[in-house]
Parts: sequence; C-alpha cells; structure tokens
Amino acid sequence: MLLPDLAQLKGRTDNIATRLELDKDLKTVPPELWELTQLETLWISNGQLTAVPPEIKQLENLKEFNVSRNQLLKVPSEIGHLK
Repeated sequence: MLLPDLAQLKGRTDNIATRLELDKDLKTVPPELWELTQLETLWISNGQLTAVPPEIKQLENLKEFNVSRNQLLKVPSEIGHLK
C-alpha cells in the first residue's frame, strides 16, 4: 500500500479515516499520523520500526493496534492508556 496523504484524512469519520493499514517498510512513524485522532484501527506491520513513539497516546479512539513484523525494542508506557 502506498502511504496515503495523511493530511486529507484528518477530521474524516468514515471507514477510510478510522482504519489505516501501513504495510510499507517504515522506519519511523510519520508525524501527521498522530493528528488522526479518529483512528480506531492502526496497522503498521512489515516495517523497520524499533520503537513506538509516546505520541501514540494522542490516538484516544484506537482499539486495535498491530505492529507485527517490525523490529521493536521499545514500547512506551503510554500505550497502556489506550482503549
């Protein structure tokens, strides 16, 4: 999947904006992602991530978070505050 224009998703509440799958070889999370507070499902799999940024706490509606097949070394405590 190509990386979508995240700015266009901001403020939308349809299925396109509540579910995001980034199966791209990401090394870092795009900062614009943390502005998509309506996200309920976020998949960032098959990448090169070594850490989940603490900004994850901004996604207050997140119910499903998949970071499988990455190279995670660190997960922030803020992840415990999600739904």
